[in-house]
Amino acid sequence: MSVSVDSAARQNMGAALARGGAFMVARHVASLGVKLVSVLLIARLLGPATYGVFAAAAGLASFALACGQAGVGVYLIRRAEAIDPRCDAVANTLLAISSIAIFLAIATGADAIEKLVGISGLAGILRLLGLAIPFQIMIPPALARLERSLDYRSVAFVELTGQIIYCAIAALLAVAGYGAAALPIAFIAQHVAAFALAHGFIRDCPRFAWDWTIARDILRYASSFAVSNAIWQARRLVNPLIVGSLLGAHAVGVIAMTISLIDMLAGFAALGWRMTLAAIARVRDDPRRLRNVIATAMELQTLFTGAALLGFGWFGGWIIPATIGAQWLPTLTIYPFLALGALASATFSAHSAAMTALDRNGAMAAFHIVIVAIFAIAAATSVSVYGLRGYGYAELAALPAYILLH
Repeated sequence: MSVSVDSAARQNMGAALARGGAFMVARHVASLGVKLVSVLLIARLLGPATYGVFAAAAGLASFALACGQAGVGVYLIRRAEAIDPRCDAVANTLLAISSIAIFLAIATGADAIEKLVGISGLAGILRLLGLAIPFQIMIPPALARLERSLDYRSVAFVELTGQIIYCAIAALLAVAGYGAAALPIAFIAQHVAAFALAHGFIRDCPRFAWDWTIARDILRYASSFAVSNAIWQARRLVNPLIVGSLLGAHAVGVIAMTISLIDMLAGFAALGWRMTLAAIARVRDDPRRLRNVIATAMELQTLFTGAALLGFGWFGGWIIPATIGAQWLPTLTIYPFLALGALASATFSAHSAAMTALDRNGAMAAFHIVIVAIFAIAAATSVSVYGLRGYGYAELAALPAYILLH
């Protein structure tokens, strides 16, 4: 009897994952269409230099967000236990404290960062993005409850709706002549909407509580994940801090647009990471099933990501001038290097999800330190010598270590 019950449970989980996967894939395809339309318009209207100001600020804000969320959402997703409202309330309290600290740090340090980077207008855009930080940081507990129950339909709706709001407002404001400010204003609207929708789906508002035992357990895991993730996210600082100081906003914009295109094309990898993490949280005590989940995810992500990246590599020379304009053709200078890195990342993202679910964050942190150090040193050296192409060379320099360490 127990065997048949266990078999039925596995079948139910597989069916839930399949349904959830279908919703998330559909969301990704729809989101890709929305992003492409918005990129076509925004990129044409703003141009590389203006877009570069936003991209530099967004890279810095993303790093601050990664530090502020501190892996709390991942902790909640990977919990093997049933959803605990008190645990969610303590997580909300920790995130609220973090959001206040991050917001104040951005508000007071924006001018100093602008002087350091040397990109005019950066401070104002960074402060606008800081207004979205509290909403961004407070979304994960609500989404974690949905993902733990494998309700990917609601997750897909929240994320797609937020993306549509961002793209619509950004495009309208760009047409109205708001320049680089159009994007952070749209960004704020996106995350306010996502915050409201996510809590609407769980039929609850953020609740706050404090329990030292729960807080210590969250911080024990979340702090180790946060260090590992922050180190990895530091890769995105290379563009605003190193490229920005050496080549200016135009080059930052070109690199950021290339990264944005690759993120859209390789978006199945990030989607797969999240779904793999939720699945592994349920099978981590069964080595055979764990290996099967990792192997399946690895094959699918390599197939989907490789096909998308290769297709754009073939036809990008025609697509870019016909869509976002010839002014963006320099993106093709570094696209092959960044696409190769994205393919490697997609191939091994299931391993990363497994390490995260199994609480091997110390090993992940050490791995990230090596890769980011190689990348940053190579970028600082090669960008000053080879210009924009040097960023691609830096990506290539870090690739062998990335593959070998996995």
